[in-house]
Amino acid sequence: MMKKLFSLLTVLVFCLALAACGGWQPEDETVPIPRPQENNHDNAEETPGFDSAANVTDLTEGTLNPETIPGKIRSCFYGKENRLFFLSDQLHLYDTKKDEILASIPAAEQQISIKTFDGGYLISAIENGSVVSTIYDDSLMEKERLVLSELMNDDFILEDAVTIAKDGTQIAFAGMHGIYLYDLENKSASVLQKFEDISAVGGTGISILNQLDFSDNGKDVIYAGLGHSVPVIDGEDGFSVYGSIAIDGSSQQITKKDSYEVESLYVYGNTLLMPQIFTNADGTLLMADLTTKAEKMFRFSSGQEGKDGVFCSSQGNYVATAVLGEGIKIRIYDVATGELLCDETISNMEESYFSRVPQVMILDGSRTCIVFMGHGISDMETATHIFEF
Repeated sequence: MMKKLFSLLTVLVFCLALAACGGWQPEDETVPIPRPQENNHDNAEETPGFDSAANVTDLTEGTLNPETIPGKIRSCFYGKENRLFFLSDQLHLYDTKKDEILASIPAAEQQISIKTFDGGYLISAIENGSVVSTIYDDSLMEKERLVLSELMNDDFILEDAVTIAKDGTQIAFAGMHGIYLYDLENKSASVLQKFEDISAVGGTGISILNQLDFSDNGKDVIYAGLGHSVPVIDGEDGFSVYGSIAIDGSSQQITKKDSYEVESLYVYGNTLLMPQIFTNADGTLLMADLTTKAEKMFRFSSGQEGKDGVFCSSQGNYVATAVLGEGIKIRIYDVATGELLCDETISNMEESYFSRVPQVMILDGSRTCIVFMGHGISDMETATHIFEF
């Protein structure tokens, strides 16, 4: 993720030099929720969240038997229903209830993105310097392969800035100059939004987008990234932005975040969860409601939580943080109520595992948490710690 951040900062400088004098005003002003007073104790006052999983029914159940996955586990991704993807010697689709690998495909790149849709998966990865997105059916049979930069002649595309509509009819992706749509039925690409064409009314422009997703109903593209003032202010640092645009171009909104820089974007029903970058971690998690445009700041138990990782569950019911020290402390919270559900400490392993940020996956249906340690270090075996809460 740091490599992405450095790339984005480099591009930001270039984008600011090219930015046109245009920005646009949110249709509905984002309503901030006052933050609670700082509290560094474990019994900090809870901050209620949104009912983010209200529209979700396919809760991921089961658990993991690490011995079933061949090779060193380098990363894990959510699949559909009871399935997870594991990147090791290949990319494996694993059934958590059957303890069985259902299918495997070659995958050399660790930085990949996996999006689900009705009927299959969209898997994006960097190949020879370009993002290649491949559509697979539910059994991982390849259906279509796309080099996105060739579709719109925009060569700065990040794998996380690619997504697919739930019904599998459209792909949205963002490059250096705009947001684009690709119609899978007509095999045609079009411009959804050119960054230089954004109206200057709001005084905010888009420099680069590093996160993209469709809304639950497929009518809007949701995004997060870096922005700039319009007109450009000499010496101004880039700031974080998030927003949405209707796929028919009828409406759009953008929200500027001066002191909160969004690291990643998760869309669950009508709710956005947006963890911030670790360098700005202050024990909060930004949430926004797509329908009301209201924001809430979810507060963790301590003021520094977030710098060692914030992780969302497969269906958005739970969020976890990791806290590194003599061991690794995993805290799990209920998104709807803000309640701290579990405080698990991992200490029975080599100390070298406790100096790197782990990867944490949460299966909503079985309330199972899977922690991967050492997964990003080539000369270490990946250790797993699995518990229910």
